[in-house]
Amino acid sequence: MKKVIINCGKGTTDTSFIPLLHHVDVVAITCTEENYELYKDCGYPVYVGTSKAIMEPRTAEPVKVLTETKAWDVMLHTEDYEIVSLGAMTNIAIALVRKPELKETIRRIVMVGGSAKSGDVTPFAEKSVYDDPFAADIVLQSGIDITMLGLDVTKNQTRSKEMLGVIAMLDDKWYTSTHMFVGVETYSSKTMGLTVCDVFGKEHREPNCHVVTAIDADKIHCGRTGGH
Repeated sequence: MKKVIINCGKGTTDTSFIPLLHHVDVVAITCTEENYELYKDCGYPVYVGTSKAIMEPRTAEPVKVLTETKAWDVMLHTEDYEIVSLGAMTNIAIALVRKPELKETIRRIVMVGGSAKSGDVTPFAEKSVYDDPFAADIVLQSGIDITMLGLDVTKNQTRSKEMLGVIAMLDDKWYTSTHMFVGVETYSSKTMGLTVCDVFGKEHREPNCHVVTAIDADKIHCGRTGGH
């Protein structure tokens, strides 16, 4: 049974995916101060990280300690696991900055976020990436095997994007993906958080992400995940 960490970063408020988790060995659900109450009684170990973006100024205000072990500590001290990231990837990025060689022990990340087309927070950026574009860029450039399940393919589905993210971790037979280079805009105020998907290889850079381009919803029904 594969080991999995579910990263419920900033902006994640969905719980519909939790019943699917009995298919895997859930090491932890990592979350933020903002959504801890939503997940604390989910039946799995829950650890809090931060909702503040990597480049967001820190204040001297005391922070309430909700869990002694931080979200990134769980990632740092677990081996041979996958991550399903359902919101901003700040906690994952902090772990990678603290221990770059962590990329050798994270087998795969299913990134629920970004978009190969338009955004939802701005015309260019999807919320999970927009909430911490620097974190998303760190994760995408880490060398870890990443599958991006973007807004462009999840927005018109009957299941929540969070549920689709967990199903993607369980079974990859119901979607089509293309391996390409994906970067994140971190400088322009107008296009901040844009996931730049080099579909035609114009950047001549090594592909770093399997971008989901199509979903066959009918195959989810007959898959072992059930997905209803």
